[in-house]
Amino acid sequence: LCAEFLLQAVDGAAELLHLTRHFVALVLIPNIGNVDAVAVSISMALKGKMDLALTMALGSAVQVSLGLVPLLVLLCWWADLPLDLDLHGYETVVLMISA
Repeated sequence: LCAEFLLQAVDGAAELLHLTRHFVALVLIPNIGNVDAVAVSISMALKGKMDLALTMALGSAVQVSLGLVPLLVLLCWWADLPLDLDLHGYETVVLMISA
């Protein structure tokens, strides 16, 4: 039930923020969902431990996005909503670099 609300909100959020659905699904949702890891990363950065901060921030975002994006596509397919992995050059490069 919560996943359906999330799927319906992706298009609205993308339109409201003037961003693509792919950017919202690949970048914003994983970072918002991992706000605790982001807070720890900021804390480590303030303490001067930049390597740990970057590792934590990027690792958690990649982990969530690689698990969430295929799940969102399958849920959209099941709910008959238009969302696919037809990524353009920029989105493909971002996804490849993050993996």
